[in-house]
Amino acid sequence: MDKKKAAKRAPQLILYGILLLVLAGGLYLGWERILLARPLPAGTRVIVRTFYTLSKREVDRSAGLPDKKACSTLDLLRLYPAKQGWEMSLASGEVIFTRAVDGLCPDDQNKSHLGEKGGFVAVVRGPAGINGGIIRVTTILVSSLPADYQKEAEQGTLDLPDETSLLQILDSLDENNGSG
Repeated sequence: MDKKKAAKRAPQLILYGILLLVLAGGLYLGWERILLARPLPAGTRVIVRTFYTLSKREVDRSAGLPDKKACSTLDLLRLYPAKQGWEMSLASGEVIFTRAVDGLCPDDQNKSHLGEKGGFVAVVRGPAGINGGIIRVTTILVSSLPADYQKEAEQGTLDLPDETSLLQILDSLDENNGSG
């Protein structure tokens, strides 16, 4: 008879176990939310770190907090949500939000160099060696360049900001070759 009672009670025990786990999980999430809603201690630094994949550079900046006196971790999580790629980490006296961005860092956005596109010299966004996208294609044939410049243009490492700089160098090379 004890075996029959035990068999009847087994589903009840499993149900109680599941309810206990749900209750414990709910308490944990509630406690975590309470901790996240507490204002950050005075002097806590909030750092926003962006890694730019094309530039292979990390750029840090201080976060502009909505209200420094009442700002909580929960407020910051709303400003820097995970669905936008932000990850939060905590260090002593710091809250750090990090994400990766496919692109050039702000400094490299304003730089350009020369490369090759379809046999022509192209102006490429970013520092030499980094292809941040073609800005424009010139009418200068890569094959018309001196051998060293051809190689650098084909590799995307011709460290000149635009075709005007290239034309000035080519003009001076022509003058030197013509006068010699």
